[in-house]
Amino acid sequence: MIQVRPSHSRDPQDLAPFMRQADADELMAACGATPLQGLTNAYEVSELCLTAELDGEIVAMFGVATDEEVSDEIGIHYGNIWYLGSPESVSNAKLFMRESRSWLKSLEQRYDGLGNMVHSQNEKHVRWIRAMGFKFIDTIEDYGEENHTFLRFYKTCERFACATPL
Repeated sequence: MIQVRPSHSRDPQDLAPFMRQADADELMAACGATPLQGLTNAYEVSELCLTAELDGEIVAMFGVATDEEVSDEIGIHYGNIWYLGSPESVSNAKLFMRESRSWLKSLEQRYDGLGNMVHSQNEKHVRWIRAMGFKFIDTIEDYGEENHTFLRFYKTCERFACATPL
């Protein structure tokens, strides 16, 4: 069973050496960050940061950070969600999907809208994003440090339940 707890400042160091290659590639493509840099930054900027453990070992970190610029632009309290994990975090797809729904509900309760961008080649994340009810709203070509293609995804939240925009 996956156990989720509030993250500690040492968790990025513990997870970074075991990050899925697709997640590490996405970090490098988006902002030129190593796994440790990406995890540390995400931990530091997130209002809510959680760590998932499987059999006592850290397998993922995830959370949400308010994006003031987007919030001001669209007029709602908007949060960028993120998830970075090890291969073990997605090895049992059924368990991962079931647990993800409850984790996402806890994040949805804090924001009027949630979203972010995902590297178009990060297939497991793209499938997860769709399964969690997000809508892909545009494609960003030549993005980031390495000019890769990213997909922007989004959904709005009302009365503690999120729905994809029409």
